[in-house]
Amino acid sequence: MAIQQMKTREVVDQAVDHRWSIPEFQRGFVWRPPKVRDLAESLWRQYPIGSFLLWRSSVEVEPRVAADTRQPDSWVVDGQQRTTALALLFGRKPYFWPQSIDWNDALKDHDVRFNPFQTTEPYFVLASAVIRRDPNSDWVPVREILNADDEKLSEIVDRLRAKHQLPTVKFASLWSALDRIRKVRDQEVVVITIDHDLEDVVEIFTRVNRQGTKVTEADVFLALAARHNPTWASKEFLPFIEDLGEAGWKLDPNLIFRTLIAIGAGKTRFKEVRGEFWASGSLKEPWRRCRDSWESIVKSMQGVGILNSDILPTHNALLPLIVLRDHFEKDFKFKPAFACFLEVSKAGRYSGSAFTTLGEDVQLIRGSKDFSEAVRKFDDLTPDPVFSPEDFLADHRDEYFRLLLIYLIAYKREGHDWKNGTRLGFEGKDLLSGFTPDWHHIFPRKYLEKNAVEGSKIHALANMAVIDPKTNIRFGAKEPIHYLEKYEIPDEYLEEQMVPTDRKLLTVGRFDDFLKLRAKLLADAANDYFQGLRYADK
Repeated sequence: MAIQQMKTREVVDQAVDHRWSIPEFQRGFVWRPPKVRDLAESLWRQYPIGSFLLWRSSVEVEPRVAADTRQPDSWVVDGQQRTTALALLFGRKPYFWPQSIDWNDALKDHDVRFNPFQTTEPYFVLASAVIRRDPNSDWVPVREILNADDEKLSEIVDRLRAKHQLPTVKFASLWSALDRIRKVRDQEVVVITIDHDLEDVVEIFTRVNRQGTKVTEADVFLALAARHNPTWASKEFLPFIEDLGEAGWKLDPNLIFRTLIAIGAGKTRFKEVRGEFWASGSLKEPWRRCRDSWESIVKSMQGVGILNSDILPTHNALLPLIVLRDHFEKDFKFKPAFACFLEVSKAGRYSGSAFTTLGEDVQLIRGSKDFSEAVRKFDDLTPDPVFSPEDFLADHRDEYFRLLLIYLIAYKREGHDWKNGTRLGFEGKDLLSGFTPDWHHIFPRKYLEKNAVEGSKIHALANMAVIDPKTNIRFGAKEPIHYLEKYEIPDEYLEEQMVPTDRKLLTVGRFDDFLKLRAKLLADAANDYFQGLRYADK
């Protein structure tokens, strides 16, 4: 490991001359213009801006942009955003700037300006259209100052002095104010370079990550995969993740990558995967299977009402589900597998040492002779969820799984929104990708609070119903019968969500009776739902 001081202009030189580059797996430049402005001010105030972490790899790494044959000296692991922001401040295009984004447009968006006459904040601004149209503006482009020699700086000072008709004696103070900006280019930052073997790099990244560096073990191995399989990450892996996100499934790329090694190598820990797995061309078939399984599972999830990944109780449980579908593709049945997914999620099976448990479950799948045996083995890992009315008298704020179950049952029963009448999760006849259910207190919270009902009963699962998140029903503090009549909510909509339709129960005096009856209806429906999943033939 080497630690050195480097001037900010030298950092920009490294990026422009392709001595530093960005691995293919790294995300692009995501800083918004205000962050670039704030970086300029931090440097001007001589505030520390953090160290830069580089990896001098002994093996070739696939860059995100490959326009020439030169191999960079080092790869930026932590500091890409700051490096790119510095290049924008200097007005010098870094080698790794994506061709899909116009550099001149970026310079315009990140046009940071400094006013030497300012005595109070803001000292730096992003140029507005008005400022840019005024050639004699007091707000001087920072990049113009950073690139100015003494002669050019004198011209800027003379222009400002002439505009304000200032005496010659003011030349020195204006020069000093602008030269303080120029000195930013010589401000030193800390650069840490590591050149360890890959195994050591993984451990280093893991430890650094605990201190806030957003680099994961998966990132390192994704770089290794990209090195041996050029353009795979940028043209296949990352676009697939974007496609999932557009469909409402915003998943951690590490999870997708981990399912790839689980399918192709039977492992869930990257460091346990043999080197030949990453060799050129070897990823093609495992990646096809991985992608096909994800697409199949997401489509099947949509069929049961899971229209986005945010409503799932855990994402880790998706890994064995994906592997199960891949390993037994011909006789795979989604609904029994989904029952397993729900059961392990409810039991919190992957909440502790997730990778160890996931690895065990992958081996369980691979060691089963057929799909039915694998499902039986999973059933043995967790107790069968048998629901009683008491389960639905609990506070919904502490029971997300059962709350989700209420939605899944309502979706299966083709439940409708109580105000607009549309089917939950649909817009007309089309599924709503990314749909997230909203929750409504059947007996309005304010109504119950006004009648001194205790909080645990107010928020009982049995008092919750699903509505469309776009529905804005102002039920106020009145009893349920009021809004049922106001919005002409038909009994069939209530029955779809196991809500008793007997109006005598919809008063605060009968609230306990209402909760008990609906809790029983929900428990029966939940048990029927799981039975239907377990014994489904598809």
